Amino acid sequence: MDNNWITLKGYNKMADNTFPNIMAILTGYNESSAFNKCDPTILNMLDYCPMIWNDFRKFGYVTAFAEDESWISTFNCNKKGFNHQPTDYYFRPYFLKTESFRIVWKDDTKYCTGPEPAGERLLNVIKEFGVAFLERPSFGFFWTNSFSHNSLNAASGMDDKIKQFFEDITNAGILENSIVIFLSDHGLRCGEFRETTMGWLEERLPFIYIWIPEKFQKKFPAEFTNIKRKVDKLTSPFDLYMTLQHLLVLSDFNYVMKPSSGCSNCKSLFIETGSERSCEDAGIAQHWCTCADFSPVDGEVQKIVNKASYYFTEQINGIIHNNREGEKCAAYSFHKIVKTGVIKSYKDEKYLLLAIETKPKAFFETTLAYHKHENEDEYFEIKGGISRTDRYAPHSQCTQDTILKKYCHCKLNNTNI
Repeated sequence: MDNNWITLKGYNKMADNTFPNIMAILTGYNESSAFNKCDPTILNMLDYCPMIWNDFRKFGYVTAFAEDESWISTFNCNKKGFNHQPTDYYFRPYFLKTESFRIVWKDDTKYCTGPEPAGERLLNVIKEFGVAFLERPSFGFFWTNSFSHNSLNAASGMDDKIKQFFEDITNAGILENSIVIFLSDHGLRCGEFRETTMGWLEERLPFIYIWIPEKFQKKFPAEFTNIKRKVDKLTSPFDLYMTLQHLLVLSDFNYVMKPSSGCSNCKSLFIETGSERSCEDAGIAQHWCTCADFSPVDGEVQKIVNKASYYFTEQINGIIHNNREGEKCAAYSFHKIVKTGVIKSYKDEKYLLLAIETKPKAFFETTLAYHKHENEDEYFEIKGGISRTDRYAPHSQCTQDTILKKYCHCKLNNTNI
């Protein structure tokens, strides 16, 4: 995008999928805190979660939340969702009703619901909300899944409609008084492209564009300068959480910013920060961190790769075994190594990037710390998470558990190995 939109080229996701990355923006929680304090699998828990839109509402903002593709939506996919209306305008009932129209499926999503794409319906909701409250403070959080969730190329089919959307909100005067953040949560998490180096990066570096109106630039020149300086720096969803809070402070409300519990060092994009920053500083675990050098596995590391692969497989089986529904899933055995590499952090720490294939057939990837003391066996530690890089939905239908689904190969499907 051009026309003076700010692009944060170093915006790095902080966890695997949609829910934790969005919760980091809306609550400042990391993944474990989001599940512990706002457990979406328990009825009513999300209703008492400290979403940032509640803070805006306290100061007179009209709030809205809308998301298309209801079956894979952020708070309802294998989750209980909101039991009470979370915002002043809540569009889930509307999108559920539109899905009763004639549906055109594309890439396993409801691309069209009735005479128009579901994503276009969402764009229309955004425009109408912006126009309706042009003269009142408003906060809207809008999310689309329908035209980009399962395909690298499908999003291009909406290019003209997205272009028209931005022209429409410009002509309507919405951009004159609104800060707009246009972003994604993550890239494509599985498939052939994901297996490439570019795919590894694309998954971890979702796009983000920020519009700052001219009125804000003139009133807060220092803050505007600071956010422009972040273009080539490492940023994370936790920074966005702090930025949203900062907007309430800049609006002259008696608001006290709360540190992000998931990243105590993270700061608003409008605040000046140092020139150096690590993924740890930004609340990003090593497995998702893109600030690293890659090199092939050398002779010394090659000696431990097989042992690391068996360790990795045991860790996956441990996750399954410790889950209350784990008995529904087959145990994995290590089959072969798919990819290896050495990752060197800015602190000169070395990690092993390891991708394996298992039996039953599944593909997993992780980042391992490895240590070996004299006269002792190697010691491994998973650093930040596990990626499942093949499409697992057909093999995990026996469970609706949010965590287990990524790892499970249902015993009933065990003939397909």
